Amino acid sequence: MAWTARDLATRYDFPEKMACTPLAFSYNGNGNISKGGSTTCLGSRSERRIVFQLGMGRVRIE
Repeated sequence: MAWTARDLATRYDFPEKMACTPLAFSYNGNGNISKGGSTTCLGSRSERRIVFQLGMGRVRIE
């Protein structure tokens, strides 16, 4: 069975009225990102941090 990027995609659901601090980067053809960083997202009852890791293009939610 062949895997595509679509098969490996993960979906994260956030509250509708959550706002995140700006963060700009791009992915290259190998799936790596141009720079690592994080953004903080605030909602009325929650706060989440999204971390973009340099190198492999991984993303994690804290």
